[in-house]
Amino acid sequence: MCLILAYPYFGQKLLSSNPAQANYQKNYEWMRNSYWFEGKAEINFYKASISKYGTPRQADEVVHILVTEKHKPELLVKADNWREKGLVDMLKFNYVRKLQTGIYSYREMMSIFFEQEKMQLAKMTFGSQEWCGQTFKELVNFQGKNSYHFNTYWDGQGRDSYDVSFPQEIFLYDALPVHLRMLNIVKGETLEIPLLPSQISSQVQKPKLSTATVNVIYSKGISVPAGSFSCDVIEVTHPGGTDQLWFESDFPRRMIRWNTFNKDTYELLDSKNLAYWELNKPGDEKYLPGR
Repeated sequence: MCLILAYPYFGQKLLSSNPAQANYQKNYEWMRNSYWFEGKAEINFYKASISKYGTPRQADEVVHILVTEKHKPELLVKADNWREKGLVDMLKFNYVRKLQTGIYSYREMMSIFFEQEKMQLAKMTFGSQEWCGQTFKELVNFQGKNSYHFNTYWDGQGRDSYDVSFPQEIFLYDALPVHLRMLNIVKGETLEIPLLPSQISSQVQKPKLSTATVNVIYSKGISVPAGSFSCDVIEVTHPGGTDQLWFESDFPRRMIRWNTFNKDTYELLDSKNLAYWELNKPGDEKYLPGR
């Protein structure tokens, strides 16, 4: 059973993301695999229990979407003309959540963009909508430019920016299901990563990096609603507590289960590779789980 936290290209030279201070290595072949360039998105649906107001809630929808795009570096948005010169190749990770809290619902979505060449987080946006109000956040860490802007409905926060300075590489808690797929981790090793706490909240706190440790603790087979999988179990310990994430042992190493430090749980419900942007006609709901 594979004990590497990425597609196991044995014999490949692995490059340290920042050899002067990092002790983790990335598997660039994972990102270069033709799987990501077939004109489709990887769409993973999860059965999830998420706490709001101190009570676990069965989520109505949790979806992780991964797709490659070409972006304009000056705007950090997808280019209309993908043949335009000077574009930056990005891997987009959309994280969608919807859950009911009594009479009203939370609709939350985060988009995280990884620069493919470096496999580094370049931009994060987050939006939250519920009956009390709306919140938007944007974090940029691209080509030496750092920024953090927000617009909330909370007293004392409102619309503002934080003066931030990030190292070249940062990891975001909410993106661990992707970050960890990009790394090579050998069982028995302990890696350290610079981790930002979760940004999924209608409130804002100035982002503060802390050190988290990452370990492959064991490998085992598990069963979830999507089926049975052989997985490597990754433990991430950070100031908030300890998370365990199960990744399938073979490429593309999708996240199969996630038990968070605050007792939220995610289990893979279904997984599809689709050009979802073309599936907006009546009847295309058939591609959703249970339809």
